[in-house]
Amino acid sequence: MLFLGCASIGVESVREGITMLTVDVTYEEWHDIVELSERQMTPRYLDGGRWVAVFSTNSRGKEWSFTRWGNTPPNQRPRLKGIRFLESLKQEYLTRTEGSGGRVFVNAKGANYKTRESKPVRFAVFRFPSVPTGPADEGAAAVHENEDADPSENS
Repeated sequence: MLFLGCASIGVESVREGITMLTVDVTYEEWHDIVELSERQMTPRYLDGGRWVAVFSTNSRGKEWSFTRWGNTPPNQRPRLKGIRFLESLKQEYLTRTEGSGGRVFVNAKGANYKTRESKPVRFAVFRFPSVPTGPADEGAAAVHENEDADPSENS
């Protein structure tokens, strides 16, 4: 297992012939991505909920928050910084797509991308710490809020 900051990365299982990356995510990291998404990303929706975050990447490994449909001009690309597991997702995505770039869709179940044929592919699953048993934890509630929505249904 590879450890990057607070997130640990490992290989999970094979689902529908696809090896999944497992990413341990802390509630602090999840809070950071939710906050970043609310501050600088254009919302994208799926059946039963909203993608928590959507980011774009190009073949040169640059990444930015999703802010508009189509090609985003370089001067309109808010950079993503400080959330270590997003860097891991970007690298895994670029490896799987042979560096072609595109968009990565994130919700509490994991990370997804679409093929050229618009077929959604989940390539990473997230593993969160146990839900606290004390007073309601805001981060834990945000993670589990839309977890029943299947990200492969629509995006």
